[in-house]
Amino acid sequence: MLSFEKVQERLGIKAKAPARRDIHQDFPLRGFVLCSSCNHPLTASWSTGRTGKHPYYRCKTQGCELSGKSLRRNEVESELEQILQNMRPSEGVLELTKDIVMDCWRKKKGNYSTKLTDLNRDKKSIDQKIEGFLARLLETESRTMIKHYEDHIENLKRNRTILSEQARQMIEIDTSFETAVGTVFEFIGNPYSLWANGDFEDKRLTLKLAFSQQMPFDKETGFGTAAMSLPFKVMSDLNAQKSGMVEPRRVELLTS
Repeated sequence: MLSFEKVQERLGIKAKAPARRDIHQDFPLRGFVLCSSCNHPLTASWSTGRTGKHPYYRCKTQGCELSGKSLRRNEVESELEQILQNMRPSEGVLELTKDIVMDCWRKKKGNYSTKLTDLNRDKKSIDQKIEGFLARLLETESRTMIKHYEDHIENLKRNRTILSEQARQMIEIDTSFETAVGTVFEFIGNPYSLWANGDFEDKRLTLKLAFSQQMPFDKETGFGTAAMSLPFKVMSDLNAQKSGMVEPRRVELLTS
């Protein structure tokens, strides 16, 4: 099972998923779910009744017609869980999409390889120039020329450092991309798993990765149309095409 820390580590994300300070561990949807009337984020808390404490989401926006109205936590979160389960793509679509991504990556990797060769050639050229200026530096006694050669050498060293850093970054991308793709597709293949089996931070990360924006919840109609993030929109489109529900159309993948 993917953990919050593993997803962050593999994707190179150092900061945690954004979370407001007033979010309570018992209410992972607090701040994400919006009031269906005023479109402000719902707050949440435990209420004490005759039969004990009960968890609720509610609107507290002054002047809103639904202000103070409570929604059972289970009612809201159960529908969200159903959406996550329905977002799971078929194995065929998942593999097709992964193949497309990896094909694009292989082409990009070829470009990186060419660029890396160019960088190494430029670094070698700089080294040769540095050696040339060092030889001249040893042969002259003119303070003016010594300063001139030293300045040239320093500039060349700075340029070489920049090229070395660019090469290092390309190598890192090369070695980490396939691992990151595996992590991403593990999540896309079953977004509900991270939510159901994870802790509070895992649930918050699930919301961040699966949805493009906050969503309103109505007591009668629920969430309505889910605001899926781009990867899930693409998967949904491919699923529909495979099922013959829509006209097939080309799916473009941005690689730049």
